[in-house]
Amino acid sequence: MSRARILADYVSSGDELALKAPLASPAFTGTPTGITGTHITSGTLGNTVQDNITRLGTVTAGNLSNTAIVMPRFKEFDFFKVYSNEQTTTSNLTDLNISDTSYLEVTPESTADIIEFGYDFSYYWSNGYLGWGIERATDTDFDDNRASIWRNGEHTVGPYSSGVPPYGSHGGVVTQTASTFGMAAGTTYYCRMIGMTHNGTTNIYFGTVGSNNTHEGVKLTMKRWSIE
Repeated sequence: MSRARILADYVSSGDELALKAPLASPAFTGTPTGITGTHITSGTLGNTVQDNITRLGTVTAGNLSNTAIVMPRFKEFDFFKVYSNEQTTTSNLTDLNISDTSYLEVTPESTADIIEFGYDFSYYWSNGYLGWGIERATDTDFDDNRASIWRNGEHTVGPYSSGVPPYGSHGGVVTQTASTFGMAAGTTYYCRMIGMTHNGTTNIYFGTVGSNNTHEGVKLTMKRWSIE
């Protein structure tokens, strides 16, 4: 009997050779070994397959390092509240300290950091115009690198006239990058509220406290986010 005939009988008899996986669509059984990442050259594993091999598992350490990912991280917070009741009768002031000895601190890690200031204060005035803003410096005496980082102008409120209540309260939020606020990375800045006056000012109180108030006065908060 020829070898070809013996092989044909062996296959047709249903013996183990016929049970081997076909080349076209092999179905693995047992635990295949020797397959590495280099053998997978295209395509994507389906979700079911990924779930069966515990897709990513639990990440307990490490950072997202892809430069295309931008995810701001909350990094710093500070605030102060003071009953300053700062009085002035002087006109044309652009940076009157209305925070007494209070200030807050911020240290940007990058000039691209996002910094948000929230403010609130009360006031009383009997004549003229007034405005307000925020200033920063690199020392707590506000002598070094002192500069206004935001002001709304000395005509923001006014003029006073008879019949108009002389008391008021204002609050708001100012948000910019550290660069826009003129802040350098790695430098600590001290920030506080300032007042402004215009011609005709006779009597203005910043941070005055009225009857039955709750947490009134001059308040400043700071929040910083980093995106690098």
